[in-house]
Amino acid sequence: MKRMIIYIIGVIAALIIAIGIYGGSQPKHVSAQIFIEASTAQVWALWSKFDNVADFVPMVHDAHTVGDITEGLGQARRCNIQPGVYVEERITAWNPGKAYAMEVYQKEGVMIDKMQVDFQVKPSGDGTLALVHMSYQMQGLADFLPIYGMMKTQAIDHLVGIKHLSETGEKITAELLEALKKKYLSDYKILP
Repeated sequence: MKRMIIYIIGVIAALIIAIGIYGGSQPKHVSAQIFIEASTAQVWALWSKFDNVADFVPMVHDAHTVGDITEGLGQARRCNIQPGVYVEERITAWNPGKAYAMEVYQKEGVMIDKMQVDFQVKPSGDGTLALVHMSYQMQGLADFLPIYGMMKTQAIDHLVGIKHLSETGEKITAELLEALKKKYLSDYKILP
């Protein structure tokens, strides 16, 4: 029994050392899309209004602009998730009416080391195809947790929320989101 405990401690120590030497995880990716019965301009107007994310992502308690830039490249926001837990995000690419990318540049209380998210809207039939691509790395041992499922859920939640807000003008609550994910099941999909 004593040998087993020493062996387990050795494996954990080797793992911690390896993470320190190699700098943690390689980026992982999640991509998803959803069809929205609203014009591309309408979806873009809501999605690109950077400080309204709490209107369609219920895990964000509130969000507000940080700094002097109020639109486009360089605009930043702080998303408060719960007391003491937040992320600050900044727009790193901006293609008005079509796409933007953002990065998490500061955080507290989350396991993410690095994260970039790309958003895109494009006309599709009588509506809009909205796409999200998340690239992320976790901190330290968190890389060994089954995070992909959680990130996939975040991508879907984000898309279902923007769909509902775009189509109805109604802000999302956590309870409403769960019902909508079932209702819109055929409208969204995870991409390879």
